[in-house]
Amino acid sequence: MKHDIHSCQNLEDIGTKAASFFVNLSNDAVNRRGQFIVALSGGETPEVLFRKLTQQDFRKNIEWKKIKIFWGDERFVPKDNPESNYGMAYRSLLSKVPIPKE
Repeated sequence: MKHDIHSCQNLEDIGTKAASFFVNLSNDAVNRRGQFIVALSGGETPEVLFRKLTQQDFRKNIEWKKIKIFWGDERFVPKDNPESNYGMAYRSLLSKVPIPKE
């Protein structure tokens, strides 16, 4: 298995590279299997990625209706609690892209 190491100068750089990677992976999965299944996580780094994915350059290249989302982790708090990973993902990504709500 080949491993690539990417070097970034800051969190915004990481978000941009991760968004490009997400676009490529999602398109490859949709082309091969008709859907892209992804588990989201919480935290500062994923939030930067989520914000990047809502930018037009990335957003327009993703088949949002063919994405299925699962949660990689979640705190046992209400979704409107500031500590909620779901709440952060909803505010920074899910409410801003045309992804199915099911």
